[in-house]
Amino acid sequence: MTFAALMSDFGEIAEISKIEPDADGVVKLNVDGVVVAFMEREPGALVTWAEVGALPDEGGDRICRRLMEESLLGIATDGAALTLDAETGRVMIHRIDPLEDLDLKGFVERLNSFLNERAKWAAFVADEPVPETPPDIGAVEIIRL
Repeated sequence: MTFAALMSDFGEIAEISKIEPDADGVVKLNVDGVVVAFMEREPGALVTWAEVGALPDEGGDRICRRLMEESLLGIATDGAALTLDAETGRVMIHRIDPLEDLDLKGFVERLNSFLNERAKWAAFVADEPVPETPPDIGAVEIIRL
């Protein structure tokens, strides 16, 4: 599936009249108060990213170390990576998926998983208790097909 077709099909089920990339090729959507961005980085690679939060004034080194440890190979982040935005200093989460592997259902499943991971790490960065498992909100609770 192409990036344009995927965004168009998603717009239909999400009841968004028209989803189009901006001048940089980025599509930004507000999903339950979280701005999630998508772009086709190179032909066939869908990049999804969102802000996780700001590092606290104290304990930032400890948090950064944990984020790096948990990002290793994407095992604890369901394939996503946790990083620091060099310009803003804020923690970001991103993942890259091959477009050829995604149909609309797969995209929605990946997006829900991504949003669950983002919520989990936002709690950690905010120095709140992080559950061992993602929140039990389930894929269909965030976005329904």
